[in-house]
Amino acid sequence: MKKKINRQIVIDQLVTAKKNLMGDAAKNIISLYKQLHLVNDSFSKLNSRKWYKIALGIQELYIMEQREALQLIEKYAGHKNELVRTEVQIALVNLLGFNGLHFLDGLSSPISSWQQARLLEELRPMDMCDMPRLNLWLHSHNKDVIMFALKLVEVYYEAEAYEAVLTCLRHPDEGVRRQAVNSIARMAKVSIIAVLIAQYKCESPRNKKNILFHLEGIATDSELTFLLTELKEEKNTARLDVARVIAMAYPNGLQLLAEKANETPLLYGNIYLHIKRELTL
Repeated sequence: MKKKINRQIVIDQLVTAKKNLMGDAAKNIISLYKQLHLVNDSFSKLNSRKWYKIALGIQELYIMEQREALQLIEKYAGHKNELVRTEVQIALVNLLGFNGLHFLDGLSSPISSWQQARLLEELRPMDMCDMPRLNLWLHSHNKDVIMFALKLVEVYYEAEAYEAVLTCLRHPDEGVRRQAVNSIARMAKVSIIAVLIAQYKCESPRNKKNILFHLEGIATDSELTFLLTELKEEKNTARLDVARVIAMAYPNGLQLLAEKANETPLLYGNIYLHIKRELTL
């Protein structure tokens, strides 16, 4: 244990064990980590000039639940290396739960889709708590912060953020608008369908497809006229998506498509057969 390389081997083994244990067994691992003074090795990594050692030290400290390291870890939130920054973010959420998301305030650096998924996975087993900064994040100048905030709304049904989410439908980024639609579709609001239809008329083809996907499960008789109009006016690929909504959302939807196919076989014949085949598979 006097050799640095041997101590690192022990740290690696303890970290691996801690990831796979819970309860008293996990507490015993942490206790051994501290009794062997290996926590000092992890702290010393934070003083390294090498980014990968800093990232490793942060990872060791949060996995071993060393909350006394929080202040020092947070100093690296703006580090020039992306992997260091991502480890800081995971550390804050791991040690503080939803309160650790305060790093989103004023964040200017990107958050990759993979990192957003990691953060959501860290939050998943934790008790839900209020997110008073959610509206702030939804109005951020950083589109990745907005995207992540919208995912929080979608996962945790934050209906209080409804008005702020609506503003995201006007965002210039296509991906942000698509995620805003996903978030709105999970909210129990009477006006949701009207919002989705209004958004549909000014959206990109990819986002139109996403809106139609959500309408499959919530469209009512009031939307049938709109869908039949779009079935006539949309281009071939989008027309197929509209037809799918009609078939899925209405008991007589397939019959309506059959009638359209009989009236105008060149326009609707293949669409009807395609949808019918989908429903029978």
